Amino acid sequence: MALSDHEQRVIQDLEEQLAAADPRLARTLSLHGMQRRSGRLTGTGLAMVALGIMAMVAALLVESVPLGVGAFLVMAAGLYTATLPAAVVGWRHGQAGLDSNARSLPDR
Repeated sequence: MALSDHEQRVIQDLEEQLAAADPRLARTLSLHGMQRRSGRLTGTGLAMVALGIMAMVAALLVESVPLGVGAFLVMAAGLYTATLPAAVVGWRHGQAGLDSNARSLPDR
């Protein structure tokens, strides 16, 4: 359910008041309170999980333990990648909840 314009303005005003009253708390909440996920990271992670599942099936069919271990590691890395918050990797700092003074990776 989308917020109305009035509700969005009220929330923005509350955020500005919090930032003025306690900048440290506001920075902490913006980075960790509601961590947003990057669509690119989520998609990449899910693709890795799917690739890992296919590799696991192949490992079972050919009875290869090393391939099975590799498949498991790919799936685990995919889950980790899919659940990373965007603020951790510094993508799109305006959308990731970072303030304008925070350092981020350059856009490519």
